Amino acid sequence: MRLRLLVVAALAVAGASPAQAQFFRNNAFSFDVGWQGMGSTFDALAGDPLWNINDQLTLGAGYTGAAGYQLWYDFHTSFGVSTVRISDLDIEPIVTLNLWTGLRYNFLEEGVRPFVSVAGQFLQVLTPSANIPLNALFGNTPFWVGARLGGGIEYFFVDDQSLLLDAQLAGYLGANSPPPGGIATLVLPATLVRLGYQIYF
Repeated sequence: MRLRLLVVAALAVAGASPAQAQFFRNNAFSFDVGWQGMGSTFDALAGDPLWNINDQLTLGAGYTGAAGYQLWYDFHTSFGVSTVRISDLDIEPIVTLNLWTGLRYNFLEEGVRPFVSVAGQFLQVLTPSANIPLNALFGNTPFWVGARLGGGIEYFFVDDQSLLLDAQLAGYLGANSPPPGGIATLVLPATLVRLGYQIYF
């Protein structure tokens, strides 16, 4: 009788927490496509050029690791492509490189996981232009360091694969030399919305 009770208790405990085991892997690779709000968004809000760079299409990839069931750390890189908004050239392409690392906290541990995230970020404009802002803190180069805060939701459509949708607001710090006819600021704002595909292992 005592053995039967132990077996029943063990089965009850094993069946009581399947959600964590079912959807939990320690690591993931991600691939995403997104939209980065820059000049088309914030120049219009300010009324004068801040970025003088059109909003960008982004393509990215990253790595996510578990610090627990609900806390994760992220490393991510993406490239953004658009054009200068106002230029002496008919088309002046702009390519940016974004690197960021941060933490993501999931509110749930099931197949649908809403989350909040915070990260530090680097932004480098890879294509030279006389029509965009420069950062005096880094020798008047188009390079900025900032932070981002956001949130989103992750959906597991099979055990080891998920879709992730998030939106983030970023601020890039620097003693900025403005673009021609623009505004000098200490913080350049940007947004990022992305749809990602994650593979856990």
